[in-house]
Amino acid sequence: MRLTGMMGQLRAHISKPNASEYFKSNTMILHKEKFEEYIRAEGVGQNDKVADSVKSYVSYLNSVSRHLDIEVSPTSLRTPENIQSICLKLAGKVSKKTINNYSSAMRQYIAMVKRYKL
Repeated sequence: MRLTGMMGQLRAHISKPNASEYFKSNTMILHKEKFEEYIRAEGVGQNDKVADSVKSYVSYLNSVSRHLDIEVSPTSLRTPENIQSICLKLAGKVSKKTINNYSSAMRQYIAMVKRYKL
C-alpha cells in the first residue's frame, strides 16, 4: 500500500516540469505575433516555393532561444552587434548555413523592433 502511494507521488512529480524545464521546452520570442505580422506585411520570402517564410523565421528565432537559453526580445536583439554576439555563441553548436538562416531572421526581428519602436 505504501509503495503504491509513493509511486503515485513520483508519477505526479515527474509529470510536472519545473520552471527551467518549461522555459527550455517553450522557447520565448517576445512580440512573436507582431513579428509574424511584420514578416507577412514586408513580403519576406514571398517568392519562396518550398517553405513558409513566416513559419521558418519564427522557427529560426525559437531555435536561437532554445540553443542559447535566452528570450528573443528587443532587449536581447536590437543591434547588428547583438546578432554578431549571438552568432559567435552559436558557432560550433550549429552549421554555418544554419547560422546564416538564423541571422536573416534576427535581422528581420531588428527591423521589426525599429519599425514599431519597441
